[in-house]
Amino acid sequence: IFPQIFDSGKNGDLLIRIVRDTPLHIVWAGSEAVLFFFVLSGFVLSLQYYRQPPSFQTFMVRRICRIYVPYLFAVFLALICYILFSRPGGIPELSSWVNQIWSDPITWPSIAKYVALVLSFNNGNYDPVLWSLVIEMRISLFFPFLMWLILRKGFRFVFIASLICYFIGRAFQYYSVKIFGWPNDYFSTLMWIHLFVVGAYLARNIDDLTNQFQKIGRKYFFLVLGILAYTNSFWLGHLAGGHVAIRLFGSFITTAGVIIFILISSASPVIGHWLSRKPLLFLGRISYSLYLLHA
Repeated sequence: IFPQIFDSGKNGDLLIRIVRDTPLHIVWAGSEAVLFFFVLSGFVLSLQYYRQPPSFQTFMVRRICRIYVPYLFAVFLALICYILFSRPGGIPELSSWVNQIWSDPITWPSIAKYVALVLSFNNGNYDPVLWSLVIEMRISLFFPFLMWLILRKGFRFVFIASLICYFIGRAFQYYSVKIFGWPNDYFSTLMWIHLFVVGAYLARNIDDLTNQFQKIGRKYFFLVLGILAYTNSFWLGHLAGGHVAIRLFGSFITTAGVIIFILISSASPVIGHWLSRKPLLFLGRISYSLYLLHA
């Protein structure tokens, strides 16, 4: 939101650099939160397949009701806000990230693509968080088959295949304009399948992993390690000067942080007690709505 932070580049006051280029960035680490969201989706969606697998029709009806209906409301509200509050040329006091959101005109073709949801389109020009819902819905269409593979071929086979998908998606997303002549984000969906596989693995083995984690101990050490891993794109990316290896493998380090957070939450009675308090449970119940509308 603030240009002093977002648009200052490598410059800025010392306090701004400390908040922006250190693990303190965890307070507003949006992209990292999306990766966490994808892992949790794989965790929760896979549980039903370990108990009594639903039919494809039942699964999709639940997914559409869960994702699509609130999503349409968020799109409608974003369009209303666009009409009421947008300003030609943006608002100088706000960052370039904010001002790029409502820079495209409202057109019927763009609205139709939003309604379709799973197509490739500029899905951040009305509400910038909706790009992740596009990926979530695409992988949801594929998730029953993904679980079929996991239950029959095992996690190792599926995880390796999902890593191959990651590198194919990364490469083709970058070169899609040169190869196909038109930009698209279909290949970016391939990049995040492995996060759903990680979530499904954690759900299947959470009791054993929690017991092993409790035997190791040193929860505060792992908490610090998890925070460092989760925020690596800020402090490590800054130290490495944006090295290509950090851009290519940084999301895997972030995922390691997500795994640590989940295991600590499951293994620590203290953290489990705090996460079970009514205010946090309430935030958990409305978290999807908060996510859709927070921007």
